[in-house]
Amino acid sequence: MTFSYDKMRAAVANGLSIVCGTCARFWEGRAAELPDSQCTAAGPCSGPIGGGSFELYDGEITDFTRWCFKCGADATSAVRVAGTEKSFGVCKPCSDHVVRLAPVGRVTHHLIEVVKPTGIVLVDTVRRARPSTRRSLGAVLAEAETELMERAEKRR
Repeated sequence: MTFSYDKMRAAVANGLSIVCGTCARFWEGRAAELPDSQCTAAGPCSGPIGGGSFELYDGEITDFTRWCFKCGADATSAVRVAGTEKSFGVCKPCSDHVVRLAPVGRVTHHLIEVVKPTGIVLVDTVRRARPSTRRSLGAVLAEAETELMERAEKRR
């Protein structure tokens, strides 16, 4: 199977990250008939949901803050694993789901920072959602915006 934009769009529409969908290693995996959407990366390569930064990405994306790393829409904010420098754009619809997601079969303990695409931290850390304390990233961003507005009011 060779790469085509139509195949990539179809894969993303079925839940594949746009980053994986544009990576040569993913399409090599399809050509080799690897199971479960596996790619040919020789080592761990995950995005911020899995605690990584797509370390082995081999594709055309050069600015990961411009588009949502999940669906490819225009980014309204960005996320990154706390303690790392690389940020990944996220659109408003996907931002509501990012902190609820976890890699299949793995327990993650990393923290995600919500940042502007320029890297300015909006929310210091968003702990991985627990069943009793789930909040969408949209709710966290709304709380952060309210807090920033309150701080601005106090300065006046």
